[in-house]
Amino acid sequence: MFQEVINGNADVNFEDYPVIAYKIATDSTPSLKVVGDRLTKDTYGFAVNKGKNKELLDKFNAGLKKIKENGEYDKILAKYIKNK
Repeated sequence: MFQEVINGNADVNFEDYPVIAYKIATDSTPSLKVVGDRLTKDTYGFAVNKGKNKELLDKFNAGLKKIKENGEYDKILAKYIKNK
């Protein structure tokens, strides 16, 4: 989809914000940009089957809490999902 816009075969690409922000942030020769306001303010999550794999969920939540508290979470967002 990105390449179709770059090649001029499409005028626009609609994509989840983190996906397109990551593409733009990591492109060595960025030729795309996000325009306009985000359509939603949705956040993204991690899913496990309800009532199953409590150990995984506990580990994930503990890890997420830790990186939010020590600032690593914000560093990750800044590196991979830049607000352009």
